[in-house]
Amino acid sequence: AIQAHYYTGQRIGDVIRMARPRAPDERIRVVQEKTGTEVLVPIHRDFWTAIQAVPAPSRVPTPLLYGRDGQPFTDDALRDRLRTLMRGLG
Repeated sequence: AIQAHYYTGQRIGDVIRMARPRAPDERIRVVQEKTGTEVLVPIHRDFWTAIQAVPAPSRVPTPLLYGRDGQPFTDDALRDRLRTLMRGLG
């Protein structure tokens, strides 16, 4: 989750709506929730490596971020997850 924000520069509401890319040269399309602007986010090679390290759930379209149940995160669930990760980092 943190890498998705770091490598895309997008807000929580935008990251949870992103679909998982199928190739490293693909761009992630997102319509920003706040502005309504369409953005095509390039995939950094390190982000691609991180994406490939996580198995994809069997959903179509496949979400970039999802919970243990394979369902996409909600805004609140992702915020809670990020808080937990940050507390763990001190």
